[in-house]
Order: sequence, then structure tokens, then C-alpha cells
Amino acid sequence: MASKVAAKFVSYRVSQVALASHYTDKEPVVAAGSWDEGPSNRIQLLGYGPELDAEGSPRLLAEHRCHGDVMCLRFDPIYQNLFVGLGTGELVAMATTAEEEPGSNNGSGERQRPRLLRLLGQGWRPSTDSFGSGAVSALAIRDGWHALAGWESGRLVCCSLAVEVPDGGCSDAATLRPASGCGGRESVGLDSCCVTGADFIDQNAACTVNSMGQLKLWDLRTGLGQYDKVLTVAGDPKAMHCARRHPAQPHLVATGASGGCLCLWDLRQEKFPVSIVELDDGHVTQVEFHPVQGDLLFVSTMAGQLYAIRLSDSGGGGGSAALTDNPHLTAVLPASQKLPLLSSVRLCGRLLIGTRGRGLCTVQAQQRRQHRKQQQFDDSAASARAVEHPIEAMVLGERLDLRSLARDLTQHGLYQLVPLPAELAGTALMATSREPYTVGGQKRDAVLFDNGAVVLWNMSDKEAQQAVKLFSAYTTEPHSQRDILEQSESMAFVAEDSVGATRVSEDLIQLPAGRDPDSLVLEKFALSDALATSTRLGHLEAQLDRLARDLEPWIASLKEGQNVRAPGDLILSRTGQLYRLRFAASVCDSPPDFYWEREDLEALYGRMSNVLTVARRARLLNTRLQFCLDLCDLLRNQKHELEGHRLEWIIIFLIFTEIIFAIVHLSLELRRSE
Repeated sequence: MASKVAAKFVSYRVSQVALASHYTDKEPVVAAGSWDEGPSNRIQLLGYGPELDAEGSPRLLAEHRCHGDVMCLRFDPIYQNLFVGLGTGELVAMATTAEEEPGSNNGSGERQRPRLLRLLGQGWRPSTDSFGSGAVSALAIRDGWHALAGWESGRLVCCSLAVEVPDGGCSDAATLRPASGCGGRESVGLDSCCVTGADFIDQNAACTVNSMGQLKLWDLRTGLGQYDKVLTVAGDPKAMHCARRHPAQPHLVATGASGGCLCLWDLRQEKFPVSIVELDDGHVTQVEFHPVQGDLLFVSTMAGQLYAIRLSDSGGGGGSAALTDNPHLTAVLPASQKLPLLSSVRLCGRLLIGTRGRGLCTVQAQQRRQHRKQQQFDDSAASARAVEHPIEAMVLGERLDLRSLARDLTQHGLYQLVPLPAELAGTALMATSREPYTVGGQKRDAVLFDNGAVVLWNMSDKEAQQAVKLFSAYTTEPHSQRDILEQSESMAFVAEDSVGATRVSEDLIQLPAGRDPDSLVLEKFALSDALATSTRLGHLEAQLDRLARDLEPWIASLKEGQNVRAPGDLILSRTGQLYRLRFAASVCDSPPDFYWEREDLEALYGRMSNVLTVARRARLLNTRLQFCLDLCDLLRNQKHELEGHRLEWIIIFLIFTEIIFAIVHLSLELRRSE
């Protein structure tokens, strides 16, 4: 592989880099920011010549000192202003365009145009509240001044920025702030944790990633009050660090996470990535699509590696794509040129790498031709690996009529019922598809519970949607489609010859391939039972969150020392809802009686529950329920006391009235006697 590498060591620790695409055809201009330098933190503009290794390249064009660590750097693609997110929580804008210097002349009759790096007004930060703001942790710029920014506190702001100069003031008093007017509405939202990456999907949508391993989609037309969809990787969540959309196909988004996990998402699909690649042990710090060759994805990791991965057609049509099973790395830094703690990469024709060490590096990679023999070897190696099959658990409603469902499934012949022990009659049902084929040598099963939970094994997205639509007709008090998707649980399972007994790990279930599938029925049921319990617990947690939001105004009134003016029947209704949740949560505390005489299944159920942290979540849910119930008891007692005080005053008034009448009557009697 022929890769041209040029390194430049500087006197500060590089945290972020940005490449101004406007100058790429002439002189590439690079912005680099520092971190952990205290008051000496700086932002520099560097210019590269036609050749990467040219003498004096890169050369310093401009420099600006800043008080906080440089957390984010983005060039505006239209005006070439530089937007900077600082560790102090401020967002600042800087002009980088060349301006004429009066009186300067280079001897040829042309005036020199020095490149400037100056602030456009004072920095801007969102209004502080009880959550604070923290450092700017994510930044995306679109169409000149339209910005999407995220903070470590989870705060999100999407707005059009403008430089405003006060009346009668000078340009030094200008302030960067959200623009007013029809097109300048400021949308403010709050994520559940630190926002680590953001990007615009189109004019009306954006995506963010956070430290909990979630990819969230936001509809900018309705603001940032509530996300539109959340996507996660099955199994143990890994913190995501970056996200970037495809330049030509905005429905494709690449994300990087901890442990070298690189994911490619198709936003038209449900909630799982279409492809996952494990690169190395280092965290993925930056992902960038090539601006012209959209099938080329560049990835940098904390281990100091730079990857160039070719995307392949997934075969689904409609512009779908996927990461290759064995990624062909077209540009990897050799060990002698590898820079430690690779933190930022930007590209436009050539690559620029910034590190948390004291170095900048540019790479111009030459793609090599793939050899057919090597490709055949890679395909055979990929086919030799165990195939993962999906498992999806969801709760369709409060109850599921298993008797009617079993009767109709038998009559219509869509599914074949699997015999289960007599103790499970009326509480659980297991069915397998009657299709004459299997997927990957594994049956496609559905395990249904009377509490409304459904667990689907080895079903494609289309078949799962059809099954959910069929089963939903037999539910009482059905849940909304949004609640079903948000609270669903997802895992994967494989069948391996090397496994003697069923194993459960953080994100994978390993089944023994040598055993008869019928002998795994009860083990699948135990695993499904734990998944269903976790999913049911998630719905209870969501219902409690909604109830808690209704109780917040009452808590605020108590905090201000005011009486809560709530009808008694409303307090009684909230108490009943809380007791209903507590009764449902009590079922999740311990394994069902079915496992008492089946120790092997009880152990399997326990391992699966531990992976899903069912016991801890159930205890936390009961604690929160007890707090809400105590609050309702307090309000009910307060209501009784107020009513008692009211009755006491009524009685006092009646006694006072009776005394007045007695005095009047006595005075009249005295007058008559006189």
C-alpha cells in the first residue's frame, strides 16, 4: 500500500482539527485547537502547500488565544467562519477570511491579503438552569449560521446564530446569540446524559449520540422537546463518541463507540444497525465519509489507528449499504508513523489527523486493487463464523387472550403450537412457524405470555411486524406503537458446536448446535421469560415516570409551603394507579413458582435476569413507588386535616350563632320582666 504521510509537531496538545473545504483546491487551510494548556489554549490556522512534505508546510497563518479547552471545531461551509465549542460551555464564532491590509504592497502592484482569525462578537451559551451546562461536547453547522450544539449536561440547542451589535455600540460589543424572527426560533432540549456527537440529517431532522450508547433522531419542526426515535445496539450498551451522515444518502449514518465498535445505521429501518465492525480495543473517536467517494469511510481510534473502510451494497436495493464483513483497510498508518491517542480526523481529498499528543499529521492514501484470491479467502472466513440470529421482546398490552389466540392459530394454520408443561397452561404459549424452511438452520419461534409480553426468536423485521400485528388483535388495553418500540428488549443468539450447554453473556446467547431443537424448548422459554420480565419492567418504569410528572406540581406546592389544591377523587385515582403498578412490580422480584423444581432452568433464568439487571431495577422501582405512595398518603392526610379544620370552624360558627341567639332571647326575657 502506497500512503504518503507527513507529520508536523507543534508546541501544544492538539484536541480538535477542522479543514476548510473552500480552500482545498488552492491552499488547504486547517484549524487546530489545543486542550489542557490553561490560559495558553489556542486556535491556529495552518496552511499547506501543494505537496504534503514541502519545506515549511504547514505554515502558521493566524493564531488566537482562548480561555477554555477547544472541544469542537467546525467550519461554516458557506462563509468559512470557524465555530468553536469551548470547555467553559461557550460557543464562539471567528472570521477566517482574508482581508486587505491598507497600505500594504507586495512589490508587484497587488496588495497582500493576510488571513485573519478574529472573534465575531462575544461568546454565547444557553441560559443556565438547575442542570447547568458544562462543556460543549458536540457541534454541527449547516447553511451558514444554523447550528446544533450539545453540552456535557445533556442540553441540546438548535438555532440560527447571528452577530448582534447593540444600538450605538461598537463591533467589539457585538454578541453571538440565537437570531430572532421566523427562521430563527431557538429549540432547546435535554438528553438523558452527555451528548457526544451530532449531525444534521436534512433541513428538518438531526441525529445525536450520547454516552449511554443511544442514537437519537430529532424532528426539528417540532423542536427538541422529545426525540422522534431512539436506536441502540443489542446487548451491553457502549458509549458512542461520534456520528456522521452519508454525504449523498442522508438515511445512512455511521457512529463510533467504545471498544472499537463501528456501526452503520439505516434510519429507514427499525432500531438496529445494518452492520457492525469491531476494529480494535481503542475507542472510535471520529468517523468521516469521503465527500466525493461516498462508499469510503475513514475512522480514527484512540489506539492511534486510521482506517479507510469500503462500504458494500447490502443487496437490499434502494440505496442501502453495509460495512464489509471483513473490512478492506485501504489506509492504515504503519506502526512507525502511528500517533498515540488519535482524537480527531478531518478530510477533503487528503486526510488530516490531530492527536492529544503534540503532533499534526496528514495522510494521502493510494487505494490498492483488491485481489480476487484474497477476497475469496475473506468470504470463506466470514461464512465460517457463527451466524447471529435476532431476539426481540416487547409488551403489546396489559393482557393477552392466550386461549382465543391458541384456538385461532390452530384453525388458520399460521403457526404450530409447541407443547409446554401443564403448569404453564393459561399463562404462557409457545408457537413455531409452519413455513417449510428455517433461517440459518434455526426455527422461528414466538413465546407469548398472558401479561401481554411477546418474545420473537429468529424472525426477520418483516415477519416480526406481521406477527406483532396478528398478536395485537388479542390484547386488552393495548399500548401505543411508540411505547412498544421504546421499551422493547433486543438480543441475539448463535448455535455453536463448541458449546455444550446454553450460555448467556452481555449481548449474546449461545445455544449448543449439536442438541435437538425440541430439547431446547424449555431453555428458550426460561430465557424468554426473563426477557419478558425485563420488558414488562421497562413499561412499568415508563408508566411511573408519567405518573411522577403528574405529581411534580404537587411537590412544588409543598416546597413553597402552600396547600395542594387537588380534588380528593384525583388523589385517590393516583393512589390506585400506584398500587396497581406496585402489584405488577411485585411479580418481577423473584423467579416464578414454575422454576422451583427445575434448578437448571432456574439458574438459566437467573443468569439472564442478572444480565438485564431485573432484580436491581425492580428494587429501585419499588423504592420510587413507595415514595410516590407516601406522597399521596401525605396529601390525603392533609386533605382530611383541612376538611377537619373546616368542620371545626363550622361547628364553632354554629355554637357562636347559638350563643348569640341565646343572648338575644335572654335580653328579650329581661325586658318583658321589667
